Amino acid sequence: MKLKIVNIVTDHGYGGIRKVAEFIDTQLSSNEIDSSTIALDEFRSNSSSLWLVNWILIWFRLRKKLNNTFNNIIIVHHPIACLLLPFNFNFKIVYVLHGPLYPKYKITNFFKISIKNIIQFLALLRSSKIISVSYGILNDLPRFLISKSSVIHNAPSLSFYRLNNKIHLFQYLFHYSGIRLVNYGRFCYQKNQEYCIQILIELKKLGIKTQLYLIGSGDTYELLQSIALKAGLKICDHDMIPNEEYDLVFTGSMNGLGWIHDYFDVAIFPSRFEGFPISLMECLSVKIPVIFSDCCYGPKEQFQKLATYYGNDEEASLHLKLMGATVEGSDNVHAWLSAIIDFKKLGKPPLISYLKPENLFEEMSLSWKIFLKNLI
Repeated sequence: MKLKIVNIVTDHGYGGIRKVAEFIDTQLSSNEIDSSTIALDEFRSNSSSLWLVNWILIWFRLRKKLNNTFNNIIIVHHPIACLLLPFNFNFKIVYVLHGPLYPKYKITNFFKISIKNIIQFLALLRSSKIISVSYGILNDLPRFLISKSSVIHNAPSLSFYRLNNKIHLFQYLFHYSGIRLVNYGRFCYQKNQEYCIQILIELKKLGIKTQLYLIGSGDTYELLQSIALKAGLKICDHDMIPNEEYDLVFTGSMNGLGWIHDYFDVAIFPSRFEGFPISLMECLSVKIPVIFSDCCYGPKEQFQKLATYYGNDEEASLHLKLMGATVEGSDNVHAWLSAIIDFKKLGKPPLISYLKPENLFEEMSLSWKIFLKNLI
């Protein structure tokens, strides 16, 4: 029997969530599997009543996509999406956990559980199966939920390797004599781009010529602007043409970033928490050394995978360094500075076989196909 998959993503899904849905749609679709995506952000609204109406509209769209002659599977990437699905359709729900649970579901934390955690917990109960993007997240689940859970690590996004029509604007970076830093992703509390600016400020205090590119958009954009202006940094905004005179460049949101390995020395990601960050995989797949915060969970799992491949931590650290606390004003910023300078001196690491994009795609595709086969 043919398999019908519908991904439901929400307005939170501009990052890894949408990338995973894109991967499933494009890489798993075949004569036996028909996959498509419904995106809630197409109906985005600040009004709670209109938001509910929008969900009713999605139910009608869902009814058109599902087919009683198929095995219908709905893959949800947000707990509310799971709870608001109708109960009168013939489908199985797969809930994908992209990030850590707060707090852990233990009786000692019972009175600290927020409404958000309760919604998440109810979504986990309703789902037929649970996919976790990291073993750390899986281990946070209550024991009775682990039995219906599997781990599938993320792969790089397909859009990362597409051509970009703005690449000519960055040609000057070929000849930039200082340190070229890059961070990309949603501008939000989780991604902590303000710490990237602190690193830039500290490098400039040391008299080290540095340019930082922040690629993306989001809720903390104005905060990042104000921090940079207060520090006296020269800012190039997304509607301006960058050159080597600027300290900080905002490009706005961009796809097709596979070119960055020719233009930057180090990628820095001081996230406060992560599941299994796709940005980390993308950078490693094009030989950009990465400094990531030692947050839960994915960065540590990727480092362990590298260390297993090499048989030691030293060679793994040629690709990836994990740093401690990323709290503003923390003394640990000097460890980040030291790691950046070391990477600049060492140059680009070699690309190892399992990090080649085609191998990462194949691994994720095979994991999903095995999971879906077992599900039906």
